Amino acid sequence: MAIKEKVKRYIQSNYGKYSISEIAQKFGCPVRDVEDYFLEELEPKTIIKEKNTYLDEENKNPAVKKFSSTNKLIIVLLLLCLTVLIFGLNISQVSNNDIWMHMKNGELILKNRHFLYKDTYSFRTIGKAWVNHEWLAGVIFYLVFQINGVNALIFLKGFLVLILALFMVAACRLTKNRWIILYPIVVFALFNAGVRFLIRPHMLTYMFVPIFFFILFAYKYRHKDYLFWLPILSLLWVNIHGGFVVGTGIITLFVVFETIRTFLNRYFSFYQNDILSVSRLKKLWIIWFLSGLILSLNPHGTYTYIYPFELTSQKTFMSQIYEWQPPFKSPTFQKSYAFRYFIVWMVLLGLSFVLDWKHFDLTNAALCALFVAMSFKMHRNIAIFALATAPIISLNLDQFFDRLNHKKGSVLIDLLMKVAILIITIGLIIMSFKYGYIYRKGSRKPFGFGVASNMPIEAVQYVKENHIKGNCFNPYTYGTYIINHLYPETRVVMDSRDLPHGEELYLEHQYAMNDVNAFKAMFQKYRIDYLILNYRHGNLTEHFTYLEESGEWVPVYFDDRNIVYIKNIPENKKLIERDGYFVLHPVLTFKKGGVENKNIEQCIKECTRNIEKNPNFLMPRLVLQNIYLAQKKYGKSAEQGEKISEIEPNNARNRIILAETYLRMGEFEKAIHHAKIFVKLGPKNPRGYVFLGDTYKKMKKDEEAKAFYQKALEIKPDLKRYIRKKN
Repeated sequence: MAIKEKVKRYIQSNYGKYSISEIAQKFGCPVRDVEDYFLEELEPKTIIKEKNTYLDEENKNPAVKKFSSTNKLIIVLLLLCLTVLIFGLNISQVSNNDIWMHMKNGELILKNRHFLYKDTYSFRTIGKAWVNHEWLAGVIFYLVFQINGVNALIFLKGFLVLILALFMVAACRLTKNRWIILYPIVVFALFNAGVRFLIRPHMLTYMFVPIFFFILFAYKYRHKDYLFWLPILSLLWVNIHGGFVVGTGIITLFVVFETIRTFLNRYFSFYQNDILSVSRLKKLWIIWFLSGLILSLNPHGTYTYIYPFELTSQKTFMSQIYEWQPPFKSPTFQKSYAFRYFIVWMVLLGLSFVLDWKHFDLTNAALCALFVAMSFKMHRNIAIFALATAPIISLNLDQFFDRLNHKKGSVLIDLLMKVAILIITIGLIIMSFKYGYIYRKGSRKPFGFGVASNMPIEAVQYVKENHIKGNCFNPYTYGTYIINHLYPETRVVMDSRDLPHGEELYLEHQYAMNDVNAFKAMFQKYRIDYLILNYRHGNLTEHFTYLEESGEWVPVYFDDRNIVYIKNIPENKKLIERDGYFVLHPVLTFKKGGVENKNIEQCIKECTRNIEKNPNFLMPRLVLQNIYLAQKKYGKSAEQGEKISEIEPNNARNRIILAETYLRMGEFEKAIHHAKIFVKLGPKNPRGYVFLGDTYKKMKKDEEAKAFYQKALEIKPDLKRYIRKKN
């Protein structure tokens, strides 16, 4: 039964003074009728009235009218700069390995027109059940790749970040249009999450999180109903990435705690203007039920509900794989700038609740608690933590600033602050295009296109061109790239899919990569046809020594990072005769202290062949440089040294060898030139100063020689006897 007009008038005139239950008791009305009137009719009108009043007051202000067009222009420029900044931070080479697996999955699904349920990629897990829960992401990535290769994927990442940023802005604007608060928060959130912006399915999870918050906050704070999108987005999300459980968690917490708030409001107070009525709560519960029910519409049915939890319960993976480690237990992550951003963000979140304690919102606090707990569990969740809590921080600070008195000139101050933020953003844009996203000192994600050098691009291309097939022993991070380019002719020993392999097979591979005896055991247990190894990762000297001494394996390709071994069997005889390396090795040649005289000519041939294939690879040039220097073929040695200088100008070792070569040739000026560069590269190394002193001494420039000898003595006083002898 609808409540009477006099009750309505009483409520309107005493807004915020009494609880719903007190008013119902006073007039003998059903509590639900009073509550429905308040929440369905009075509350939305109050929200609209407050918004209109705020805008009217702003528009009546002469200063607002005066700077209206300027303000709009600055906001447009801020959005434009945000877009440019996003692409500046995210246009970078593809360096993560997972994308290659997802594209292969998408390719096979589209070509074969069926889902993948069993593993066929790894020779240790063929036929094993496999939950390809990210199948739709693989299809999307593969289709985008067809447009313009990896560069199209790089732009896709930028667009996904732009979409999530715009939804963060939209969610922050649901309370107030205060750009001096929301804009810095959004930008800082992007820097917090930037460490995890990679071409992987989780990028779509990052996009969905701000969209979910926008839909739910619009329903709560603006009475705008976009709830029907939640089941649709949930259906997409569950087929794209295991992060769909985050979306389920957001809706569940929101529904549960909004129900609690409505219940508390009914019997205690109704001073807040964001309480949901029972009818609106019912709709929210229906949407929650539909969103949960629709998750079963995926190739793996209801098993998908528990799959993410099964994965995260694997203690070995959680402790050993970098991204799964807790932020406060990962020394590597703690050295990154992302860790510092994380600490500042937590302080900012806590401070926002303290400043707005009078409007404490139980639902928002519960949501923040969820994401704080997730971020403490593993540092890969810090990105979601920042993206999810940005609108809540903005809301809290908005309400705090509302309580402050607005002084005269505040409009001008607001405008000047926006200009300052714009200038800072332009500075960040310049830095992003120059340096990219900086992880830590000396490590960054530079602006650029293509595939990063951490993938075995040339090694895989060599295998493909020479039709090398069979079971491949490879590092963990190379598996997906090899699968993408060489499957089905090749099957890998390991890739980055954790659950199909399980902890036992994962550890078996890890032990083999770290211990030569476990490495030998792998060759006895499995049939392995060839190897692709990264000789710059870890210490594989004993592994290479075993392969060489066994006589069963021959390296046929290596570059500045990777090496390919094939079996020494009749089927490979022609390839070994053409490309085999019997003297030159990227690790063992230097470990042995050089090349034996009887092998010099063979080594020169192998170096020359390697240079033809890899002109910018330094190792064979360094070997030739030293061989020619030992043979007193100074011209040829200098030729290799100059080429090395072109490829890698800051190679100090080459500079000092080149200086010594020119000194022996009698070309003092060139010797001094390279020696001075050596000194500049290593100012605390006395070798360069001694060399310059000796050179100037031979040129009979005693004063210059004395000055460099003195610098050498300052660094290493033990050189006093040598220098005295020279003088």
